[in-house]
Amino acid sequence: MVQIVKRWNIRSWNQRNISLIPNVVGVYVLYNQRRHPLYVGMTLNLKNRLRNHYHFNDIPGIRFFRCYHTRSRRDAIALEKRLFYELDPMYSD
Repeated sequence: MVQIVKRWNIRSWNQRNISLIPNVVGVYVLYNQRRHPLYVGMTLNLKNRLRNHYHFNDIPGIRFFRCYHTRSRRDAIALEKRLFYELDPMYSD
């Protein structure tokens, strides 16, 4: 069973909200204006990964995001896979 330490509600896609996310392992979901999932990703550092997406603008149409802090890398991998199949995002790796 996946251990989620903390789950953040959906937030607006801006630098201020990204700065509030800690440097922890976890999973994030990026959403468009209608809150449809665009992308699900796993990372060892949530804040840095979200900051990179923001600065490089590599996924078009992001307006919101949500994060999950997991207990371990293994939990993050499992949660990413589960959310990918549940949410069916528009983009994938």
